[in-house]
Amino acid sequence: MIMILIIGALIGIITIHRQKDIPYGMVIIWAYCGILLKHLSETGFSREYPLVIATVGFYIVVILGALLKVFNRLRQVT
Repeated sequence: MIMILIIGALIGIITIHRQKDIPYGMVIIWAYCGILLKHLSETGFSREYPLVIATVGFYIVVILGALLKVFNRLRQVT
């Protein structure tokens, strides 16, 4: 699961930078937030996998950083 999260985040970050596609990155954030909520909720995995929670949380922040970088770059161009 952790490897899938890492690979998905890396593919997403590369695509965000190459295509300068902010909505694409927001969809990835949305999906990762859903995974995080499922792992934190009592009806989900109830914090049973802390390494997955840490990985998802870390990559949410990293992807947000990539989105901000692209957003600032696009804003400077116009």
